[in-house]
Order: sequence, then C-alpha cells, then structure tokens
Amino acid sequence: MRLWQKIFLCTLLLTVCSVNLIIFLLLTNNYRQTIQQQKQVAFTQHISMINSIQNAINYEKLKISLLILDQEYVKNTVLEILSKNNNDAVSFWIYDQNQNQISSGDCPWSFQPLLQQAEQSDDYQTQLVRTDSKSHLLITSKVILNYETYYLSSAFDITNLEQSYQQQIRSTQWLSMLCSIFIAGVLMIFVQILLRPLQRINQGTKEIAQGNYQKRLSCKGSTEISELASNMNQMADSIQEKIDDLEQVAENRQQFIANLAHEMKTPLTSILGFADIIRIKKDLSEQERQEYAGIIVKETKRLSGLSGKLMELILVGQEKLQMQETELNQLLQEVVESFQPILQNHKIQIQQQLEGGRMQMEPELFRSMVYNILENAIKASPAGSTIWIFQNNLDNGEITISIKDQGMGISKEDLKKVTEPFYMVDKSRSRKAGGAGLGLALCEKIAQLHHGNIQIESQLGEGTTVTIHLERGKMN
Repeated sequence: MRLWQKIFLCTLLLTVCSVNLIIFLLLTNNYRQTIQQQKQVAFTQHISMINSIQNAINYEKLKISLLILDQEYVKNTVLEILSKNNNDAVSFWIYDQNQNQISSGDCPWSFQPLLQQAEQSDDYQTQLVRTDSKSHLLITSKVILNYETYYLSSAFDITNLEQSYQQQIRSTQWLSMLCSIFIAGVLMIFVQILLRPLQRINQGTKEIAQGNYQKRLSCKGSTEISELASNMNQMADSIQEKIDDLEQVAENRQQFIANLAHEMKTPLTSILGFADIIRIKKDLSEQERQEYAGIIVKETKRLSGLSGKLMELILVGQEKLQMQETELNQLLQEVVESFQPILQNHKIQIQQQLEGGRMQMEPELFRSMVYNILENAIKASPAGSTIWIFQNNLDNGEITISIKDQGMGISKEDLKKVTEPFYMVDKSRSRKAGGAGLGLALCEKIAQLHHGNIQIESQLGEGTTVTIHLERGKMN
C-alpha cells in the first residue's frame, strides 16, 4: 500500500470514527435525558395513584365511621381503583405484605426483585425491561393502607422512546455514510496535492540509486519536503564516505574473528596439555587424574565464557562490564597453574612475589589478559630460564602486575608496534608457536576497560617486562 493511500485511509477512518462517536454520544446523552424525564413523569403518576388509593380508603373510613376497615373491603376498593386506571400506557398491581399479588390477571413481568428491594428500603425501586419489541419502566414502592403494609407496582410503556432512539441511530448511519463519501472525495484531492512534491523526490532518489550521483533534488515546497530534499542531497554527497565506513566495518569484523580464534587457542593449550598427560602417563594416581580433569573442565568452561565475553567486548565495546570482587592472588595462581605442563616440558621456573588483595574486575577478561602476557613470556623464554611475576600495591592506591622474562628482548623500533593487531616481532617463531599477533592488542583493550594501561619495557638480549597498571580506587 502506497503512502498516499495510507494517509487517505487513516485520515478518513479517523474522521468518520470521530464524527460517528460524537453523534453516538449526543444521541445517547439525549436518550438518557429523555428516560430520566420519563422516570419523573412515571414517579408522578405512581405517587398520584398512591394518593388516590389512600384518599379512597380514608373516605370510606369517614363514610362508615370506622377507624379500621375490613381488609377484604380494602382490597376490593384498591382493585376497583386500579382497574379504572389501567390502560395500554400504564398498568398497576398491588401486593400484600407477604408480596402475594392481589390484583386480578397475570402480570407479564416479575416484580419479585423490586419487591425484595422495596421491603428493605422506603425508596422507589425502578427497573427498565425489554421484552420482544416492547420496553417498560417498572416501579415498586411501599404503601400503608388501613395500618397494613402493601406494595404498589406500576409498569409504564416507553416503547415509543426506544423506537425513536433506534430510528435516530439508523438515520445517523445513513447520514454518516453520505458524509464519509463527501469527506473521502475532498481528502483524495488534498492528499494528491500535498504529496505531489514527495513523488518528485521519490523519482529523484530512484535516479540516485541507479548510480546518477550528480542528480540533485529541488528543495521547493513545504518546509518538511524541502528539508527532506536537502537531506537526500546530503546523502548523495556522503555516499562515498559511507562506503568507506562499510569497508572499515568489514575489516573490524575480520579482525574480531581473528581475535576470537586467538583467544580460544589459549585455554585449549592447557586442555590439550593436561589431556595429553592423562593419555600418556600410565601410573597416574586417582588424585592426579581428578585434578587434571578438573583443570580441563575448568578451562573448557572458561573457553565458553571467554568467547561470549569477547563477542560482547568487540561488538559492544561501550557496554558496561559486570564487575565482581575477585581475589587477585587466587586468579594469578590459577593462570600459572594452567601452564604447568608447558613449564615442565620447557623446564621454565616461575617466581612470584604477590602482595595480594581483592579487586573489582571482570574475571574472565582479566584472566585472559594475564594469560596472554604470561603465554608470550613463556614463548620468549629459553629452556631452563625463570619468569618473575610481581604484584604490588602502591601507596597512591595504584596496583601493578609485572611479568618479567629472560627472553631475547624487543628492539625500540618494534616496541612501539607490539600492541598493534597482527604485529609480530619474530614472525617465524610466532607462527611456530601458534601466535597471530593479537594477544597484546587484546590485553591493552582489556586493561583500558579496567581503567588501566599496559607498559612494556625491553632490551635486546636481556628480556622483556610487561606491567599492568590499574588506577587508584580499584583495589580493596
């Protein structure tokens, strides 16, 4: 469905519904007022009938000079009065104190609900009933006759009011249809006139979409239309810029895939190492088997959690991390423990000086950062060397984590580029070790998310020291 059709139909529907609603409310309000007036008339007739009956009874008392009349005489007197006043428009019935009908003839309505209500109250009880094509207003109230309680019920025919109301509704429906046709014609003309500039803009955008980037739209017309045309012209001017942005997005996605693959490799190293020990070592004790299997399960879970966190980190870099208070010593020990098979194979020792403490961090990402730095140190260290891990709590509230190796070191020229994605100092050695040049780039980003930074110090032939600095207030 086209825009002009939607505007036309929505406006027409809203207008017709509004008009019909207003007319319906007016008719309903008028009908209620008429019913209320009819109730007042009915109350007047009902009260008049009560007065007539009471006057007749009092007259009979005076006539025969009795204080109390015979109840049967009272009933006959009441029935005589009611029979004279019953007609097609109004009918009366009288009930005794036990709510039994005294009037002759069958009553087409059930007054029992009104009688029960009247028994509990001295007010007039009313009810509107509709039977077949007739509508009646029923009224019931108490009446004291000859010191006895009776109930007078009356039924007033208001069928004419109902029929008049229904006729008004039918007339309104026809009038609404005629008005709708007229309004539809007027709306059709106005919508076509108002949307004509939009049709020209639509034609111009088709030409731009087909590659005619020199095409420019006319900015004439209403303010909104001219703004739209101006915005479309600006869009044509910036198409090339948007293309460049799309290429950058594609490159970022490719980098993300590489980063994810790199980060998934690191826990797999521990899993493969301990699994290989379980496979090769025949005299493995049950305690060792449980310990190694536990590490494998733990690293597998970390791998699953890490992949999700990296996805969140790369794609939603600005999203706030879910920080947890974590024991720093325990986290560092877990990372070192996961490298034990590799350390034993290469006869590399790790010396630790940890001051400890608890820290707010995202555990999986923080563990990944330390894991990558320590893995790089192990790869760079010759067999039989030592790696030092220092964790210090400074007086100014800053904490540092330093990992120092005895590897071949990094030149000053390469030192400036080691945190760039895919940059590798020794490509052949890194490829053999399974590296992709992404570890330090990810570590730097993780440190930044923890309000910190990474500092790298190195000299050729003397080894490298990587220090993680975390700002004041992050240590408890």
